Amino acid sequence: MIKNLFIGILHLEKDETWLKSSSKSGIQVAANNFQWNFISGLEQNFKTSPDIISTLSMGSFPFSSKKLFIRSSKHKRLKRATFKYIGYINFYVIKGLIRFIFLVIELFKWIRKNPSGNIYIYSLYTPFLFALFITRFFQNTNKVKTCLIVPDLFGKYGIQDSFFTLSGISHRIDAFFIKFLANKFDSYVLLTKQMVKPLCIKDKPFVVIEGLIDSTKIINNNHQKLKDSKKIVLYSGSLLKVFGINMLLESFNRLKDDNYELWICGPVNESKKVV
Repeated sequence: MIKNLFIGILHLEKDETWLKSSSKSGIQVAANNFQWNFISGLEQNFKTSPDIISTLSMGSFPFSSKKLFIRSSKHKRLKRATFKYIGYINFYVIKGLIRFIFLVIELFKWIRKNPSGNIYIYSLYTPFLFALFITRFFQNTNKVKTCLIVPDLFGKYGIQDSFFTLSGISHRIDAFFIKFLANKFDSYVLLTKQMVKPLCIKDKPFVVIEGLIDSTKIINNNHQKLKDSKKIVLYSGSLLKVFGINMLLESFNRLKDDNYELWICGPVNESKKVV
């Protein structure tokens, strides 16, 4: 039986309360849902649950988080699968280095037990990419298949601060390494086919998945009632100006059809800037 490993930035439902209370900048709810839906898809297709190694979507101490130390922990999942949190010191730069070291250790242990397994990595997070690169360099992983899930691009294709700022320099260094590491995978999950070129994946297999939804959570409403009701346009995500939220509002206000409504769901700390 082929064993799967999912490496991501997600949390268990039981940990969401303390995670929210410990974070000063909010947590990535949409990303968490996307990853769990992806895992659900793996379970339905492989008929078995993957092991999961995760770190938390929490900002750095002290400005974005109340927590300086995050402990490692292990939890059991269905069908002999495990969920592991990688612990770290929650301080800028240091957190990434510790995550990298711990993930390398976990990868060595997992690959030795599953030399023919599949490894899925969520996002272009440099410590994750480096960890897998180092692991494959020092250990024979010829039979291990790797898949990179890319929700957002890097460098000039994403969001960069000014070159003359510390974060701007950091983003550009990060983009340099991502460009080198991102094309080392066997296959890819992309949100658009236009991602192929900047990732330089050439003729490697990829699939485009624009979004995921858990079919078990769909509410079956009366179809006739839906036809007669207003048409709802939902925006869910960050409300920062750089993502074009103001452009969306201006465009929607130009509609002359009163049968449309725009629903916006986003972080409380960002909503005040929009309103």
